[in-house]
Amino acid sequence: MLDRLRSLWNRNRVPPTTITVYTRSGCSCCDKALVTLQAARRRHPLHIETIDVDANPELAARYGLEVPVVAVDGVVRFRGVVNPVLLERLLARSQRNRTAFPPIDPASRPTGATVEPPP
Repeated sequence: MLDRLRSLWNRNRVPPTTITVYTRSGCSCCDKALVTLQAARRRHPLHIETIDVDANPELAARYGLEVPVVAVDGVVRFRGVVNPVLLERLLARSQRNRTAFPPIDPASRPTGATVEPPP
């Protein structure tokens, strides 16, 4: 129960991970990939967009019969099949990276300034 509450809390605070799925109509593997991604959406904040490769000759030539091709934050991670275990690891790492605060350069702080953690 606590994990579910944390997930809901983080979903509202963490910017969503962008998932781009290159698909083709009538592709059963594409449908399975989308079902896997929708299930992951219950645990992670995701923005899922689909692009039909047949609508663009360049994309059709690039991805051909490899669809679905799934990119996580612009990096292609899956071709043909989405591995749910690997997807979960990628999304967990993406969330950690989005919640981490960048290091503060001490020289950029005014003299006597202190840094307080966010609320």
